[in-house]
Amino acid sequence: MKEHPMHKRQFVVKPLVLAVAALSTVGGQAVLAEEKQFAMEEVIVSATRRNESVQDIPISIDVLGEGELENNGVGDLEDFAHLIASMNYVTLGPGTGNVYMRGISSGGESLLGATPNVAVYMDEQPVTAVGSFLNPHIYDVQRIETLAGPQGTLYGANAQAGSIRFITNKPTPGVFSAGYDLELNSVAQGDSGNLVEGFVNIPIGDRAAIRIVGYRKDEAGDIDNVAGTHTFDLSGIRAGLTDPDLIEMAADQTINNDEYVQEDFNTAETTGGRVALRVDLTENWTATASVMRQELSSKGVWDHDPTEVGDLKVVRFQPDTNDDEWTQTALVVEGKINEMSLTYAYSDLDRESYQNADYSLYSDPSNGSPGFVVGYYACYVGYFGVCADPTLLYTGDQEWARENHEIRLVSAQDQRLRWIVGAFYEEASHEFDLDWHVLGLATITPETTGAGTPAFVEGPDIYWTTNQLRGNEETAYFGEIALDITDNLTASYSARYFDFESSLTGFSGTIWWPSRFGPRGEPEINNDLRISESDSVSKFNLAYTVNNDLMVYGTYSEGYRPGGLNRLSVTAIAGAYQADILTSYEFGMKGTFGDGRLRLNAAYYTQEWDDFQLSKIDTSVSVLTLTDNVGNAESDGLEIEGSYLITDNWDLNFGFSWIESKLTESYWVNPAAEAAGAAPNAPAGNELPRVPELKWNVSSRYNFNIGGMPAFVQGSLTSVGESYNLLYDIDSTTRTRKKQGDYQVGHMAVGIERDSWSAELYVKNITDERGEVFINGATYDQRVTSNRPRTVGLRFRHKFE
Repeated sequence: MKEHPMHKRQFVVKPLVLAVAALSTVGGQAVLAEEKQFAMEEVIVSATRRNESVQDIPISIDVLGEGELENNGVGDLEDFAHLIASMNYVTLGPGTGNVYMRGISSGGESLLGATPNVAVYMDEQPVTAVGSFLNPHIYDVQRIETLAGPQGTLYGANAQAGSIRFITNKPTPGVFSAGYDLELNSVAQGDSGNLVEGFVNIPIGDRAAIRIVGYRKDEAGDIDNVAGTHTFDLSGIRAGLTDPDLIEMAADQTINNDEYVQEDFNTAETTGGRVALRVDLTENWTATASVMRQELSSKGVWDHDPTEVGDLKVVRFQPDTNDDEWTQTALVVEGKINEMSLTYAYSDLDRESYQNADYSLYSDPSNGSPGFVVGYYACYVGYFGVCADPTLLYTGDQEWARENHEIRLVSAQDQRLRWIVGAFYEEASHEFDLDWHVLGLATITPETTGAGTPAFVEGPDIYWTTNQLRGNEETAYFGEIALDITDNLTASYSARYFDFESSLTGFSGTIWWPSRFGPRGEPEINNDLRISESDSVSKFNLAYTVNNDLMVYGTYSEGYRPGGLNRLSVTAIAGAYQADILTSYEFGMKGTFGDGRLRLNAAYYTQEWDDFQLSKIDTSVSVLTLTDNVGNAESDGLEIEGSYLITDNWDLNFGFSWIESKLTESYWVNPAAEAAGAAPNAPAGNELPRVPELKWNVSSRYNFNIGGMPAFVQGSLTSVGESYNLLYDIDSTTRTRKKQGDYQVGHMAVGIERDSWSAELYVKNITDERGEVFINGATYDQRVTSNRPRTVGLRFRHKFE
């Protein structure tokens, strides 16, 4: 068969000092050939379940290789998102976060409802989690691949708007290597942090090796919990009373946070590691077993209240903590059957987390709270005859388990007709005990009040509990076929059939609600639901190679997000919600010009999002957050990214994303309001939340000699445009739809590189910008997540063989 023209490009790697083009959006690296002969280094990825050059794959892919990750100081997904124009990342601190791609966002993801629509993979295992992205520390990672647009056929559930794949370095038989990194940093108006990380690759004979990785990171605090008070407005309770004694008893209450005042109180400690063993079973078969472990302990909150309190300041009345630990074990067996490649991947993920969060302002009815905390619990003076302390602390105790099996058979890549077939099976569970502690309820008992019941549903002070177990089971079959119609024209089709079952069992409620009287019994459940659904998604692609350096393509693709179950079934919202489907039409080009010095890729897409899931609160229906399939939206956009080698020592990298995403039909939270002719909560044309219309980045790295030593200087600038925090106003008081302003963040580094070590001085957020990354729409104060303040650091790396 004639070789595909796009496969003929020649690449030559230059010495280490010039090898890394940092701050790239796709991993372009400068390379040096003969005198004044230089071109882009070829980047190989496995995004299509085959090993192919990224420029030969007719889909939009951003890749950062190990060199780019190191030189950018990428330690987590937040750092990574800084470099990807088509991706937006919202985090409330370590161990939390949601990823959005190509404008697909309702702003309504929920721990107990709608799941993310971007799939995240750790090697072969999906580790997607709503609001609590696994967020592994990024070290000794071979590359991170970002696939924009629906990837449902090859990557399954939650790969609705895209996929992110973390590919770790694997053991290398026959070669000893090791290295370590040391870092010290200081945050403006904050404290200092440090990082220690290292790896060692130990060969065991000629056919096996073990790779060991370890790290510890201490993140500095930069937010102060300052002294403050809050007065709970109980006028609504007094307005319904006539007894003067009860009116006096229901006086407004004021609390303070004297016990918790602290400077730089948001800190995080992350420790972890990885051990992997690779054995070459035969010449054609390899088995790799691995164990990864990470523990996170963080304190404080990572957003501030610049409006009511001040820059990098908050007022918190109870402790905020997050302890999160996870272990992933995996086994991958791969080999050849004739010219075909067979891969079997097993993964098991166990994760536990425990959280404390100050939720005191939820108790104040003047903040728009739907929970009736004081009216029927802490200060129900008409029944209990007591008005107790309404201070509220949320605690969350959660456990996740995911076990995956995938097997796939891939045909030889040099055939005119190529194919992939595979099967996937997953069992997953999420057990959670979420409690809202109103501190004064411990004093409201039948013994102290004479009432027939305490105020708590579980002693000593739990006002509301959700103690449930969610189980999921999925079976899927997928396949792809590609045909070179001519030497220049290739057509491919892929599909995935999935069968999904979900169950939800447990208890959610208070002493009064729903339809109860008194504390929770043992055992007691008020929710036992099950659903199952099956469907299929497909993808069709047509790619045309214009010449050796230019390819154009068009793609039709679908992605899905599984349905699920609500904590309770009510009249207006069913107990179950269905999978939602995203349909995308994409037209793109990939080109290399100027004798290989310029790489330029672009894609235009239009997407239709039908019956999308939204987790919402409507107190006329329920005080619970419930999820429903609510309406339709669309997203159109243009992406451009590339790299240019100005000289063999100087590169320029850039990325650009324009997105217009909006509702295509008006939305009413309560269907009864629509029937009554009320104005919609979100009218057609409303922009979808958490999606900047414009995002771009530009970066450059220059390598030179100073005093006979190789040195470099690099810099980057990312601009994030305006966006909204919510789809609509949840209430009229605090949780309102607000426009988040645009912001720009710049980084710079200078350093020296020798054969085996490097040292650099870096500055992140040079101008100390306070960007509005996210205006928190789920709390009852005015907190805003900003990018980290200016951070100055020293980094030293040493690698040896």
